[in-house]
Order: sequence, then structure tokens, then C-alpha cells
Amino acid sequence: MVEEYKYLHIFSDAPYTHKFIYFIKEYFDETEHCFIILYSNEKSKFLDFYKTQENCILTTSKNIYFDNKEKFQRVSQILIHQLNKPTMMATLSLFYPSVFKKMVWVIWGGDVYFYKYKTNSLKDNLLELLRKYTIKKFPVIVSYIKGDYEKVVEIYHSNAKYIKAWYPSPIDVEMIKKVTLREKTDNTIRITVGNSADPSNDHIEAFNMLAKYKNEDIEVSVVLSYGGGKEYIEQVIQRGKELFADKFKPILEYMSFENYLDFINQSDICLLNHKRQQGLGNQLVFFILKKKVFISETTTPFKYYKENGVDIYSTESLVDMSFEDFVFQKKELKNRNREVILNDNDKNILKEDWNRVFKCS
Repeated sequence: MVEEYKYLHIFSDAPYTHKFIYFIKEYFDETEHCFIILYSNEKSKFLDFYKTQENCILTTSKNIYFDNKEKFQRVSQILIHQLNKPTMMATLSLFYPSVFKKMVWVIWGGDVYFYKYKTNSLKDNLLELLRKYTIKKFPVIVSYIKGDYEKVVEIYHSNAKYIKAWYPSPIDVEMIKKVTLREKTDNTIRITVGNSADPSNDHIEAFNMLAKYKNEDIEVSVVLSYGGGKEYIEQVIQRGKELFADKFKPILEYMSFENYLDFINQSDICLLNHKRQQGLGNQLVFFILKKKVFISETTTPFKYYKENGVDIYSTESLVDMSFEDFVFQKKELKNRNREVILNDNDKNILKEDWNRVFKCS
């Protein structure tokens, strides 16, 4: 017997994946949804959960279509959560157009910007050719940040329909809301730079931006416990100590979520120096805990925040910013930021957004 699923979701194993499955179970008819989950790590903490779900198919195979051909052909809609399988997508668009016309690409961020960060290797150039061929054929694109969709239109000449939707945060929003906000008892301004040890944080450039404040009463913290190589981490630590001496606080041990919330609650300012859409979950926590946030004005989230009434600051503005202006933010603006971000993550609103996605097929 073949299950009569209506929606087929293609996911990689990630924190968003299991949260989204829970979300579907809570707000939709889960018997209509099938999840094919590509994983590579047997130690993933989510594998046991997937194995208990009748509508989850775990696979390590790259031949997702050919292993599940009948499901692809029978469902009404196929949702590709993060476009990281360009060979499969190109094959479907070229040889199975009746299947591809049911495709919905749910943008994650980095899957848009491969063109920007790829190497000049033969492999990367071939992958980008496949992406160019495939992306302009998607009939529907889903993204939280409309600017990412607009970038796809600009770079890949897409004519896809746009629908705004995003995932339930893998970060426990209800837990964040319960945090008692810290009352400041000293004059030290605690600055958090970046959200991981990944080089995309461009920590050293961020340090150079902050260097003019090094004689002020500041503390510069950097989470380096995951996401980067040893050599890069050593470079970040060396430069941080050179500029800020004992005011520099590298964090090298992994923190529990409770400790992470306490760490952010102790912070005053968050500076993320990514050059593309990245770190949305971390930004969410800082906004809810009423911290001042700086990101690059060249990123699509910056435009989104501005258009939706969030009081956000650009890293580029630091060039001419006094320390007093760097530190100050009106209390009412912090309160509004918290309200806007919490509203964006309200599950009833998320339900309405995904309902529009499912009805577009």
C-alpha cells in the first residue's frame, strides 16, 4: 500500500528540522506530510526522534528521488528545505518536469549566496551552472526575509511566486520570555562579537571597528566553542588580546542553553559582522532580551528589520560613531524590538504563513 501523502518535505538533519515536524504535528494534519531527512552523522541527537515518526524517512543516500520515486510523483507539493542538492534538482527539472513543477524552495540563507562565496574550482563552477539552470525554474520560493528572494530574482532571473514563511525557532522562545532582564549594576559595557567561530563572522574586522573604544570601560566577548577551525580560532584570540588585552574574553567551552541565555542577559551590545543573512536565531535572543544589535547594512535582514520597525544599527555606522552613541539606545525602542520579534515568532502567525504555502500547490 502506498501512503497518500499530499506534501513531501526534503530536509537535511538540522535543529530546524525536528522543530518543524513538531510544528506540523501540532497545527496541521500530520498524515498529509512526509519527511525525507538526509543525514550524515549517526551521533545526531535527533535521529531517535525521527525513527519514532511514521512519516519520516531517514537516508544517507544522495539518490533521494530514485529511492522515493513513487512518492515524488504522487504528492501535490514537494518542499526543498534549503537548496543544497543542485544535481538532483537539475535532473528533475530537465528529465521530470511534471515533478519539478510541484517544487517549492524554502530558502535558508546560505543556499542563496553560493554564487558569492564559491571558489573558482571546476566543481564549484559546475555546481553554479546547475544552480543557474535550476533556480529560475522553481515556481514558488518561500523565505522569511524577502530580500533573499529579491536577490534570487536579481542573480538568477527567477519568476517564482514569493510567499513569506519561516520555521518555529529551534531556540526556546517561551524560555527566553521568562528570563528576568538584568538590572545593570556597573558601568562596564559588555559587547558580544559574532555568534560562532565560523570565519564568516569576520571577527578581526569587527575588532578593528571596536578598537577605537578600547580605552573605554568595555569587555569584548567572543563565542568560539563551535563552528571554526583551530587556526582561525587562534588568529581571533591573538588579535583580540592584542587590541583589548584583559578586556577580551574568548569563550572556548560549549554552554548549555540556560547558560547561554544568562551570558546574553549579561551582555549590552551584539555585533554580528556577517556579510549575508546569517545568525537570525542569535539576533532573536538579543532582541527579546532588549540588547542593542549591530549587523551589516548590506545584508537582507537589515532591510527587513528596518521595514518592520525594528531599531537596528549598521556595523558600517561605527566608523563615525562616538562611544556615547554606540552605547545608547532608548528604552522604548528596546521594548518595541522585543514586541516585534515575539510577534514574528508567534506560532499562530507561523501557522497562517505555512497554510498559504501549502495552499499554493
